[in-house]
Amino acid sequence: MLLPLDILRAASHALIIGLTYLVGENVFVSAILDFGGVFSSFFFSLLFLFVTQIMIRKESWGDTNAESPEILIEHANVQRCQVKKEKF
Repeated sequence: MLLPLDILRAASHALIIGLTYLVGENVFVSAILDFGGVFSSFFFSLLFLFVTQIMIRKESWGDTNAESPEILIEHANVQRCQVKKEKF
């Protein structure tokens, strides 16, 4: 079972990748071709992706009490086994 935070994180990554593709392919190619060609548009789209990834990582670093999804799943499985044992 996915946690809401995992779904939100996956959606934000998909949004960033989609925006980076759109920005890199449409806006930067048309706007920066006059200033240095395709290489500069590729560079700026990579820079945009790098900056947004840093922002996401800084947000996740702030949550020091969060446990990894694997630990949460294992904890839920242990609780489920304990409930089954108590019923029988």
